[in-house]
Amino acid sequence: RDEHFHGRQIVAGQYLGFTVLVAVSVAVSAGLLALPVAVTGLLGVIPFGLGVRGLRRARRGEQTSVPEADPRQRGAMTTLGVASITVANGGDNIAVYAPLFATIGFEGFATTLVVFGVLVAVWCLAGRLIGSHRGVVRVVDWAGEYAIPVVLMALGVYIVVKPGVLDLIVG
Repeated sequence: RDEHFHGRQIVAGQYLGFTVLVAVSVAVSAGLLALPVAVTGLLGVIPFGLGVRGLRRARRGEQTSVPEADPRQRGAMTTLGVASITVANGGDNIAVYAPLFATIGFEGFATTLVVFGVLVAVWCLAGRLIGSHRGVVRVVDWAGEYAIPVVLMALGVYIVVKPGVLDLIVG
């Protein structure tokens, strides 16, 4: 256990980074509301494409996660350091969140924020509980390499279908 790197810094950094990603996404989605619904819906191809890219990387065995920090540098990790890593790793989330937020309305947005907020806590707790078990970490890494891209693809389809973009293209 590194005495300079506490669990509360990780949790606070995760929430701070997540808050930054959501704030930027809300700003972008507000701009998207000025566009025709069809244009916003077409942005669903972005998360779909990110999912396809993720699956291709997983099939090729490419590393998509951030390498583990050098133990000598862990002392420098603070809440802001963790938040920075969260934002850097989640930058592509803006491409997913912005069109999603622009298409789901206020109630959907509020529900999504609550669910995401709870899930950040669940992931932090899960990370703490299983993070030291190498076998479990390998299984979670493998599953994440495939599950996350599939979820991104499903979100992309939802973002395209929800505002009726397919009706405009087909009809």
